[in-house]
Amino acid sequence: MFIKPIVKPNILFQYEALLPRLRESYPNKPAILSDYKRILAGYYGEKSLQYYLSRSPSANYQKFHSIRLSINGNYFQMDFLLIAPEKIFILEVKNIAGTLKIQPSLQQVEWTNTQGITKILPDFVIQAESQKTQLNEWLNKHCPSNKPIETLVIIANQSCQLVIPKEEQGHPSLDSIIRSPYLPAKLDSLSKTNTNVKPHQNPKLQQQILTQDCPQTLNILKNYDLSDSDLISGFRCTCCSEGFFVRWNRKWKCYSCEVVKKTSEIVHPLLMDFRHLHGPLITNYQFRRFASVTSSSQAYKTLRSLNLPTIGTKKSTTYNLEMLAKL
Repeated sequence: MFIKPIVKPNILFQYEALLPRLRESYPNKPAILSDYKRILAGYYGEKSLQYYLSRSPSANYQKFHSIRLSINGNYFQMDFLLIAPEKIFILEVKNIAGTLKIQPSLQQVEWTNTQGITKILPDFVIQAESQKTQLNEWLNKHCPSNKPIETLVIIANQSCQLVIPKEEQGHPSLDSIIRSPYLPAKLDSLSKTNTNVKPHQNPKLQQQILTQDCPQTLNILKNYDLSDSDLISGFRCTCCSEGFFVRWNRKWKCYSCEVVKKTSEIVHPLLMDFRHLHGPLITNYQFRRFASVTSSSQAYKTLRSLNLPTIGTKKSTTYNLEMLAKL
């Protein structure tokens, strides 16, 4: 049972609003695109576990996706947190293409990507064990539990080659690294190991996790030191994700794929882009700048037609876009 289901993180929507509007001349665009692809791959890897987590024995576990908690002012995030009657499991998911040389004695993983470039990554198991230590501290503070915590590193990319050097074979931490198809059997095996804990579920723990969960927020423009001058204004075409709309016979036509839309059909995507980039509040002036519309009265009619909650009156009117996010 998923208490917190697998959903697309807000940060991906932010990148998807930013990248089509970012001018090709912006020098850091390839790096921003690389960040987006990395986060997207992580999400796809986590999403691919849904099938395996729906199988016995974990089908009846309390399952939480992407939980971020704080202990002593420091945040830690877990890809998956599973609460079984006898144990608690932390799953750290790695959706990486290429070759991974696991070197636990050096506390590192040597990754060679599909382009043949090699990078050194921190040890995956140590990363998961750090989350375990922090979760133990958090539990002792908020909801004491005597359930043992197990950590697993899941390799979600089935084409990823795992290499274990001869001198590393037999290292105990390797037992914690598995491929995703083996997850149900591994959970079953670990659940059956002897514990002195009486099987039970704690409703208070579930509620505490949901209450204390604090998803990461990002001011994406500030994060990359971007200004409005770096962005292309106008109504972006969501059909081809490449072009922008221009006025055509009282409607709007994408100059790239030539699809034709009514004004009412292109306003919502534009306002969602604004919300992801600038936040949930927008004024008539901000709308005109972002949409590349010159008429204040036309902007007023467009915004008023959406029946959005407002703050202030006349020129100081601010429209709240949160309602659109729920549509």
